[in-house]
Amino acid sequence: MKSLPLVITLLLLFPLTSCTNQAQIYRIRDITRNQQLLIRNQALSQSTYGLMVMSRGYIDGEARVTLLLDGQVRKTKVVSGNVRFQWRKHWNDNRAIVRYQPRGVTEGELRFNVTFMD
Repeated sequence: MKSLPLVITLLLLFPLTSCTNQAQIYRIRDITRNQQLLIRNQALSQSTYGLMVMSRGYIDGEARVTLLLDGQVRKTKVVSGNVRFQWRKHWNDNRAIVRYQPRGVTEGELRFNVTFMD
């Protein structure tokens, strides 16, 4: 029974050591123009099982943000003012595309923290 706390500790720590979730930051360079961001997993040797995209920023106007996986639209969000949203998706590839389409945007800032779960 003395080894039970050690076994529990190892079981709790194993998931932390078996996956690497490094966030990458992408920014919309010109908030007034259409853009596509090609997002890639930096750890290409790892197999990916999921994708998380977190967005934050501010937009004066309105914009549509779309997540494309394998060329197919998987998530879409229309944003304006203070922007803050999160998408999670099961995903087995090392890349995806975030499409940004502004409508009457005059200023702002928008960034995406992207994590490939592997």
